[in-house]
Amino acid sequence: MKTLLLAAGVGSRLGGLTDNVHKSLLEINGDQTLLDYQLRALASAELNDIHIVVGHCAESVANKCLAYSDLHSIRLIKNDYYRSKNIDWSVYLGLQSVEDDVIYIEGDMVVHPKILAMLKSATADVCLIVDNKPRSQYVDTVVRVHPDNKVVSIEVKEHGFHTEASLKASLGEFVCAIKLSNRARRLLLAKLQDFTFDGVIKFYNAINDISSEVVFDYHDTSGLEWVEVDNVEDLARAKRLCAETNFGLSKGFAQ
Repeated sequence: MKTLLLAAGVGSRLGGLTDNVHKSLLEINGDQTLLDYQLRALASAELNDIHIVVGHCAESVANKCLAYSDLHSIRLIKNDYYRSKNIDWSVYLGLQSVEDDVIYIEGDMVVHPKILAMLKSATADVCLIVDNKPRSQYVDTVVRVHPDNKVVSIEVKEHGFHTEASLKASLGEFVCAIKLSNRARRLLLAKLQDFTFDGVIKFYNAINDISSEVVFDYHDTSGLEWVEVDNVEDLARAKRLCAETNFGLSKGFAQ
């Protein structure tokens, strides 16, 4: 089982905070960053074979990873087109590199290690994480199950947010952490290779498109802490969760 982290993008929704710093290197607990928390959570879940797609501030991300060389085997995949192509290109580069079952996590996510353990133990080809109590008043992505055929799917509001009625009709907010079997990974690569890698992000649509060929499942977060840092409000929430729960990690940092 490998882990794929995407850490190439500029993080423009955080404004000037990410002009010269990658989003994953923003500090959320003293000098500890989002990436510190991700790598420590992965170590706690015994997920130690990690591939990271880098682009913006790649050298700084690489230097942070060096501090974890005793805990993880980390491979960096360079995305030279992180400004001109959308996130699907990072996904394509990353899925090409892993060649195994993989846990996919976006680089602005911090999740409780037990959520990672859920994914690690999942037997389905595709396993999604869902929070049935959305953490934000603005939810752009949910997971649904069709009432007739019970097919699980991801629904994205590309330029908007789900209404309260839409949320109630869903399983809950989608947490951007996915387990993919090697078979599912290969099927997704076949879809991705035909993408133009510009405009609307289509990766989640590709996952939905392979639903008839693989076994889908989902797990609820069961109240475990997680945060996706898209904007300054999310960053403040991440800092608060660090102070209150430390995302289920021990208070001391080995690094």
